Parts: sequence; structure tokens; C-alpha cells
Amino acid sequence: MIIRSFKRAREFAEFDSDTGSFSAFQKEDAEMEALQAQMQGRYEDLEDKLVVFYRKEGLLHLRVAANDYLLDDNIESQLEKHPADGLIQSSPESLRPFLSRLVGAHRKFSLSNNGTALLFLRYKSPIDSVSPFDFTMADDEDLDFLLFVHNVLSDPERRRGIWAST
Repeated sequence: MIIRSFKRAREFAEFDSDTGSFSAFQKEDAEMEALQAQMQGRYEDLEDKLVVFYRKEGLLHLRVAANDYLLDDNIESQLEKHPADGLIQSSPESLRPFLSRLVGAHRKFSLSNNGTALLFLRYKSPIDSVSPFDFTMADDEDLDFLLFVHNVLSDPERRRGIWAST
């Protein structure tokens, strides 16, 4: 299947969900648009683990390294931000990396099935989250892959619709 990098717009990958085989490549312009129409998921290298969020045979999955999680309707996600995230994001951009390291800012993402924990990931808070003074159309989920995953899983319409037509 074709999946697309979460942070690099021109980077795609061939991904075999059965074996975990992954081969990244780059495309430009019209080729990029054609591949985007075939796209069945997104991926990110997070804390030295390949994380792939994809749809196969109508069902959403999250693969973290060699572990694959079927995201049926019983699966819920939780995302916890570090208490200092707001302070860091509202600080001048040049200070954000220093403040993030100083307070050890991190986020926690988890999956559960009817209350039973399935997955727990702790990762560094994205330093480049959208500032409250940023007037572009970017959202925090555009810069934090697991926030994007959490938001999709938390919204029934997005959960049903994402990559459903491919």
C-alpha cells in the first residue's frame, strides 16, 4: 500500500502491513498528486520507532514498530499533554527548544480496549507546535502525529471517513 510521510510532503512509502516492509521514496508535482489519491495512511518516525496509521480492508490500524493494533470501535485513545506545553508554545520561538529540554516536556499517548491498556507511548512534545500568535491555518495536529491519530479516533465521522475511498 502507499502511505505518506506526516512531516515531509513529498515523501511517500510502499508499506506491506503483513510483513512491516517499508520503502520510502520522493515524488514531485503531478506524480505526488496521483500518489496522494492512492494513499491509505500516514507514517512518522517517532522516538526511533516507525509509527504507521493506515486503513486496510476498511479497518483502521496503528502499527508501532512490529506491533499492529486494529482500531475497531472498542478502541479508544488518550493523549496527555505536559503541563508546561502552553508556556513553551507561547514563548518566543528561539526559546522553545531550551524550555522544552529544561522542563522535560513530553506527551503521553495510549490505546485501550474497553478500559484494558493496549499501548502506551511517551514522546517529546513537539517544539514547533502552533503558537497562539500564529495566524496561519495550521493546527497543533498538523505538527504532532499522535495528536492527529488521537483526533481522528476521537471523532466518529473522521474515523469512518479517513482513507475510506482508497
